[in-house]
Amino acid sequence: MWPLDKFSFFAKPRQGVLSLDYYSWFNFNYDAITTLLETRGYSYHKYDINDARLTVCASSESCSYRDIDLDSAIAYTVCNELEILPGIVDLNNDIHRSVIEKWRAIARSCVEYTLKVVSEKKITVFLLPQGYVLEAAICRLVAINLGLQIFAIENTLHNDRLLWDNISGITVNYNLSRNYFWKYKDSIKLEAAEAYAINYLRNIKQFKAPEHTSPTKILNFPQNKKIVVFLAQVYTDSSVLFNIYNFIDPVHIIEILTEYCFRNDCALVIKLHPKEISGNSIVNTPLDRLTWRKLSASERFRKIYNNSSDITVDYNNDYDTFMLIQSSDVCVTVNSMSGLEACLYNKPVINCGHASYSGLGFTSEAQDEGLLIYFLDRMLKDPSVNTNIAMLFFYIFLDRYCIKKDEATLVEALTNR
Repeated sequence: MWPLDKFSFFAKPRQGVLSLDYYSWFNFNYDAITTLLETRGYSYHKYDINDARLTVCASSESCSYRDIDLDSAIAYTVCNELEILPGIVDLNNDIHRSVIEKWRAIARSCVEYTLKVVSEKKITVFLLPQGYVLEAAICRLVAINLGLQIFAIENTLHNDRLLWDNISGITVNYNLSRNYFWKYKDSIKLEAAEAYAINYLRNIKQFKAPEHTSPTKILNFPQNKKIVVFLAQVYTDSSVLFNIYNFIDPVHIIEILTEYCFRNDCALVIKLHPKEISGNSIVNTPLDRLTWRKLSASERFRKIYNNSSDITVDYNNDYDTFMLIQSSDVCVTVNSMSGLEACLYNKPVINCGHASYSGLGFTSEAQDEGLLIYFLDRMLKDPSVNTNIAMLFFYIFLDRYCIKKDEATLVEALTNR
């Protein structure tokens, strides 16, 4: 009998997977992923960032190249280098324009490289981190233009679960979690969701990635005062950059909270993200307490903070995040997943940005300063939370939507969804 490969026209064409494993915050064994993909008829190809950024391409001053919106692709990188939000980027500013032009040139090279690899390696699937990092953003737009499959992944609040999306190609808040919630919410027993949430809260610290860990020190709050806790994220996190509502930046929100709490004799605790202490940005520069630096430069904030003993800024990660949440009367955040955890603790949560869990009946959405003040007034007087819906969403999000964080489950999801 002739060997099967002699009749290759009978065989299913081998599909290529292009992976951005350069961004290695998932701690996957990519050799194992390569082997697993090969058993399913896929070839694995690593996106070479160094080659991509050095690929020769036509020079241009246009913000579009090969039908790719360059400014959309570079937005996350530009904002990280400039340490500002998209709404503050100014093409008339020489420094801003220089950074934009630098990254546009790199993006053009990456577009050229991506199209070349797609053609030569017969790429049909893109395995992407998050969706906003430069090369992932370009691959996402190329895939959309060519009608190819996208599978974006990201870590989430549980270190053994993996967030994914194969529609938008963006895992940060524009994912499928709401669809899964609407699909399963009427078939999940509340008792199961409640037991799942209670077990999670009991063991919450062991489920956290190192950059999200907090100590056990407890803050002594002022007596007989309402307590507002602001749960900050990394200032240039993509979830903040592209999802904040009508606020200039997180510092603007903190300024409003500072004035409100001073005016209404409330205590305010600003819990800054621990990654900002020693972590690096996506452009590999030290974050160096970025939010604290921005706050320290705000006169509006300083004039109250320097004269009030009821405002605490935890910029050294001194205090236990979950004890702060449990001690609070209301929690405010842009869209941190800690806000979802606060809802499980039966705490009112005000989102100042679009979150995967917002708008579902258990949080309040402050689209601007006026609404933020309105919801603070309301929640401090009548703190009510629909904890049952929050627990249902949490259970569906982690148990039904997110997948187990291992190589075999990732390959199974990548090739079957």
